[in-house]
Amino acid sequence: MADRQALGGCGGARHAVAMRHRPVGKPFGRHREHVVPEPEIPSHQGPDAQSVDPDLDVITMAVKVPQTLAHLHYWAVRMPRKASKDEVLEAFSASSRIALIRMADGLGALNPVKEMMADLGRPNDSLYEVALWEDMLKVEGDELF
Repeated sequence: MADRQALGGCGGARHAVAMRHRPVGKPFGRHREHVVPEPEIPSHQGPDAQSVDPDLDVITMAVKVPQTLAHLHYWAVRMPRKASKDEVLEAFSASSRIALIRMADGLGALNPVKEMMADLGRPNDSLYEVALWEDMLKVEGDELF
């Protein structure tokens, strides 16, 4: 996860499954119009994260998509206890590594997020934080999506 410690106030993360959509790399290469699944599960991102945090219980999957803007992750996280959406949002908002954004503010896709970074004067329009759509976040008992 972007910042596993951010969920500390909600008891942390017991188990997580992530799906990552990533750019194909060359926008005009042979995969220009293809959606290409990475053939290994877990994809390398999970084991890479576990090399930093060996206790992280995560399975990752990835697919290359025909775009070059950014990565897009979907997570399903099981927390050790039930939590409310407000409690989870409060925990995430306390992290300097997570930027809460809202579709209702016109940030319903990756390109307006990049445009906002350009408007803020960020080099290469980069978002250093992980953008998390707060109006899309769902909590059901001890599960977070």
